[in-house]
Amino acid sequence: MSSPAAPHTREPQEELRTLILEDPEEGWKAFLRDYGPLIKNLIRNFKLSPEDQEEVFQEVAHTLIRNNHKAIRDWQYERSSLANYIAVITVRTAITFTKSAFHQFSRRIHPIGEGTEDAADPLDTFMEPTRSARERLHRIHLTQKFEEALCSLVEQKTLRPEDYQMLVLRMRGHSYKEIEKLLGIPVETLTSRFTRLKPVLRNALGKLEPIPNVAHDDKAM
Repeated sequence: MSSPAAPHTREPQEELRTLILEDPEEGWKAFLRDYGPLIKNLIRNFKLSPEDQEEVFQEVAHTLIRNNHKAIRDWQYERSSLANYIAVITVRTAITFTKSAFHQFSRRIHPIGEGTEDAADPLDTFMEPTRSARERLHRIHLTQKFEEALCSLVEQKTLRPEDYQMLVLRMRGHSYKEIEKLLGIPVETLTSRFTRLKPVLRNALGKLEPIPNVAHDDKAM
């Protein structure tokens, strides 16, 4: 189940885990270089669309990164190689996705705050279709307020300027591939950065007024 690029002996696998825990960004780059092909090949076996393959890949990344890389810290070489451990996580994630694709979609179309902590993309709130003129106006207002909130985080040095650019582009509907071309940041790096930023985004979004659940009211406008 291993990839030709993945280390097969214990020492380099342990060294990779140490690098991920001590320097997450550089460690994640090394991880994706060694294990990214394995994850992508396993996901392809499920015959998903390119968009869904990217969604599963991001969810695998989220599983490995969340809670301060708990899944990486929990791995034990005595029980399995890192490649087999990653393969099990990937296959489980893909199976869950294929069994609950409609459920995942239905969760994504609800406003932030109604989903769980593991909802796929907090910024989907800004990309969902609006149903009326009133909702469109509210969406514009919400987007402006959120961008102002992100600017404040940059000023407070809680958010890096390049992350601000990535998030704004994502809010405006750009795919990771498009953002990669615009900012020159590899998709894998974008994925890891966005995963680490999810708690920050949820906190910022939670302070904004949610999009109202209103019926079609264009005539009222």
